[in-house]
Amino acid sequence: IKVGNVLRDGFINVWRNSEVMKMLRDRDASDYACNSCSFRYICGGCRARAYAYFGDLKAPDPGCILKKEDWEKLKLKEALIER
Repeated sequence: IKVGNVLRDGFINVWRNSEVMKMLRDRDASDYACNSCSFRYICGGCRARAYAYFGDLKAPDPGCILKKEDWEKLKLKEALIER
């Protein structure tokens, strides 16, 4: 995922103006999986893990301790795939 060129544009400019970074900072967006979680401003979920599992930065974090049931389903699915 490209967010910008910090060597050319500088970190602050990329942080403030990159569409990807803006999207990641908007934790109230309706399509953000954690938008209703009371911990979204503290945690926000692991966006890298969400992307690795679902190909979507706004997807739920399968490692979220508040979503243990979802994590168990993913582990079962992976175990079935390995067989």
